[in-house]
Amino acid sequence: MTDSVLEDMIGENQRLRTGKEKRLTGSVSLISTTRLLLPLLTVWITAGTGIRIFRHRPEHGTGRRPWVLFLILMVFGLLLELVITSERWKTEPQQPLLFLAFWVVQWLCFIFAGHGGMKAELVGFFLTDLGLMIAALSGPVPLRTQLLGVVLGVVGFYLLRLLLRAPRLAEKFRIPAAVFCTGLLVVTLLIAEEVNGAKSWLTLFGFTFQPSEVAKVFYIMALALPETKLTKKADLLLTTGFSAICVLLLVAQNDLGTAVVYFAGFLSAVTLRRGGYLAGTAGILSAAGGSTLVLRFGGRAAGRFETWGRAWEFVNDSGYQQTRTMAAVASGGLLGLGVGQGWLRDVYAASTDMVFGVLCEEVGILVSCCAILLLILLAVQAVWAARSGKSPYLISCACIASMLLVVQTGLNVLGSLDILPFTGVTFPLVSQGGTSAAVCWWILSFTGTDRLPAFRPEESEGR
Repeated sequence: MTDSVLEDMIGENQRLRTGKEKRLTGSVSLISTTRLLLPLLTVWITAGTGIRIFRHRPEHGTGRRPWVLFLILMVFGLLLELVITSERWKTEPQQPLLFLAFWVVQWLCFIFAGHGGMKAELVGFFLTDLGLMIAALSGPVPLRTQLLGVVLGVVGFYLLRLLLRAPRLAEKFRIPAAVFCTGLLVVTLLIAEEVNGAKSWLTLFGFTFQPSEVAKVFYIMALALPETKLTKKADLLLTTGFSAICVLLLVAQNDLGTAVVYFAGFLSAVTLRRGGYLAGTAGILSAAGGSTLVLRFGGRAAGRFETWGRAWEFVNDSGYQQTRTMAAVASGGLLGLGVGQGWLRDVYAASTDMVFGVLCEEVGILVSCCAILLLILLAVQAVWAARSGKSPYLISCACIASMLLVVQTGLNVLGSLDILPFTGVTFPLVSQGGTSAAVCWWILSFTGTDRLPAFRPEESEGR
């Protein structure tokens, strides 16, 4: 990178930082305090959640409520909210009320979850705190949209959990879920308007949403193993065909990042079935061939791959977002500059596709990496619990959902750092967007299902 390019980036970053300071300077002592406390609380939350995730449940009863861990999580959120509202409560008085509403939602969930819950919920609330921070610093409208998505997501979380308590009943929705998922993607391809080269958004009754995100929930339900007839090859063939149709529809929409996430869910689903490794290998080979054709004929995907690994050669062109993200991560360091003190937020798509860079810059690499680690712990727990689970449907739901979340996180983080191609997918519950927030909570409902009585039916009968 030449000296002139470096000077241009420094000048641009100084201008962005100056504009940000005009909007949020904050109390120096409060910002300094949160810079030290947030990483400490995050490490405590991550360690405590990890212990709770892998701790064996007692033979009788469901364990104690995680009072201490939950209160630490509330303090973490309170510190973020104090920094954001310290100077804005006069000009934007609704922000404290919106944060108060989220507090009420958290306490209701803590009470409703009972003694045996609060595994996926703890991870969800921690990530949601970070997501509300991103939205609040963008303005009151994004905060309202994000909070509405969170509320819808939490309600759907517990409704799905109630359905999963009866796996045989949930299994009956596999075919309707597959039909609805496919139909939603077909309608999107036919009538959605093209935005940034992809047909990903629909507007219904004045509300704009992303159908491919909503379809993920039905995709999981359709791919999950049935409780009976596990040896039939027809189930494997139908699963493979259904997944292929969904991935091809997403490729036709030019939403390649989401197509990769769906394909990862397919690999997780087929490897749980007999003969699935052969189907998975065939799927990988087909995906490799299809990717070669897509790149050969050019378009948006080819441009992404041309920049991949060489973002610094296109600093002000196709590598603009990746280079700014890497610079922000470096400037934030381990503890970050402080909430609201970063400059990356003013770059296009910073609150969605490049949100990992915003987190690293403002709250530090330590907090950002713990957010990733919590999602990985949920995935590892799903695989770990699968060894002792007796409900194939619940096991496969947990594994597929965890795979979707982890792969989506990896694409967002590694893509913005130019380690993988920049696909533009969101960071679960952190990236700004009401649709994404709601759907990620729904997907979380499929994880941690080892607490449900149907997961180990012999224990349920014993009690």
